[in-house]
Amino acid sequence: TEINQTRAALKESNDRLKLALKSAKAGCWEWDLRTNENIWSDEIWDIYGLKSYQGSKPSYDLWLQSINPNDRDIASSIVQAAASSGEKLNVEWRVNHEDGKQQWIMSRGEPEHDEYGRVIRYQGVVIDITDRKRIEETQAFLAQTASGNGDETFFKVIARYLARSLEMDFVCIDMLEGDGLTARTVAIWSDDHFDDNITYTLKDTPCGEAVGKTICCFPSKVRQLFPKDIVLQEMCAESYVGVTLFSHTLKPIGLIAVIGRKPLKDRWLAETMMEMVGVRAAAEMERLDAEEALRERTERYELVMAGASAAIWDWDVPNKRVFFSPQWKSMRGYAENEVSDSEYEWKNNIHPDDISRVMAALKNHFKEQTPVFEEEYSVRCKNGSYKWISDRGISLFDKAGIVLRMAGSEVDITERKNAEEKRELNEIRLKTMLNIIQYRANTSEEFLKNALNEVLKLTGSKIGYILFYNEESKQFTLNTWSYAVMEECRIVQPPTVYELEKTGIWGEAVRQRTAIIINDYNSYHSSKKGY
Repeated sequence: TEINQTRAALKESNDRLKLALKSAKAGCWEWDLRTNENIWSDEIWDIYGLKSYQGSKPSYDLWLQSINPNDRDIASSIVQAAASSGEKLNVEWRVNHEDGKQQWIMSRGEPEHDEYGRVIRYQGVVIDITDRKRIEETQAFLAQTASGNGDETFFKVIARYLARSLEMDFVCIDMLEGDGLTARTVAIWSDDHFDDNITYTLKDTPCGEAVGKTICCFPSKVRQLFPKDIVLQEMCAESYVGVTLFSHTLKPIGLIAVIGRKPLKDRWLAETMMEMVGVRAAAEMERLDAEEALRERTERYELVMAGASAAIWDWDVPNKRVFFSPQWKSMRGYAENEVSDSEYEWKNNIHPDDISRVMAALKNHFKEQTPVFEEEYSVRCKNGSYKWISDRGISLFDKAGIVLRMAGSEVDITERKNAEEKRELNEIRLKTMLNIIQYRANTSEEFLKNALNEVLKLTGSKIGYILFYNEESKQFTLNTWSYAVMEECRIVQPPTVYELEKTGIWGEAVRQRTAIIINDYNSYHSSKKGY
């Protein structure tokens, strides 16, 4: 009975060891260097992909045969070097199984020495480290993957990688819409190709079940669990793994789902890889979402500024460099590449009549005497003309009160200024008319002299005449003239009667029966003849 108990205890111990080895995907081995004899546990045959050879005698050559050809030489050299030096054995390699599956193997062995210190035997374990290697490969892939490659977005690269790494048939990466009940795909990989993106509702789908959960897994029979999901039914789906993409505030912003037509082989590996990819994808999705929001705000701001004839500028004051927006440049008639970032692009084109006032206002602002720089002035455009602008900016100071940066905007106010000038001129004209009409003269000659003086003040002229015209004789009779006529025209005694046919420009008003206006009198004109 004692022997039977011992045998039972030994069997129980062996069974426990086998269970532990199986759970760990490991096996035991022994290698006698004196006889080159090998002893392998039953698990090793399967780990090495030599299941069909089980029953054969284990050997060093059979081990070499199981190794991937690309790893065979280096694995053999590591083992031989350890055996020669008597050191512990630690080697990793790949094996190709008969079904085409590739596995990563790690072997560790402890040397046994004879009385002379020579290695006579190794005893060790073999462990399937495929899962660990897959995780390491995923980490390296994520570290090296930026925002896509060529025409492929980051999410397309991720979708294809997951499909091939997990041997799944369908991958979709979704961005959740505002209500969280609708998803918009950003990448769909289906049967070795990309499909067009779609928008779909999450109700009655495993993705709806996954939202808000770190991981959601259905290793088998997923289409039976979600009979209303048309995609699952059409592709005869069997397995599903989904992961929620969370923002930095832990708000669900997206999903990644992988679907297969076969039951899931390794749930732990699939879930681990999905969680790793999910963290990286969530960061990328949040970054893109932030960029999109920024782009929308920028476009909205630019649209508003463009509609308001506004332009923005950002001045690096210490370095005398300014960012001028495209609107700032086009406002002055320049193309994007025709204006540098020098501050003198602005200063050198301010109207001479305005430059001292503008610089004084800027100086006061830099001394923090005014909270905002705000001035209206004229600027020279590319074609040489001048345009009125309203300029407004605010500065950023350091602790010592030194200006570090100033930013602001300009608005084209030329039309407003022209309207103001026109209104002022009309008011002056009205005032002139009232002065003429309301003047109390004793004689007509006194009335006309006052009228002439008022008109001269209105036009800013020195020379002026009032003549009476006789339609029958076609003659002008001089009635009133300005005091500057004699000096400016060097006339001692002007004639009092002028023939229409002998008059020059001033006679055109009668000949054409309309007002004649010439603002540049010194330039050539065909009507300059006669008087």
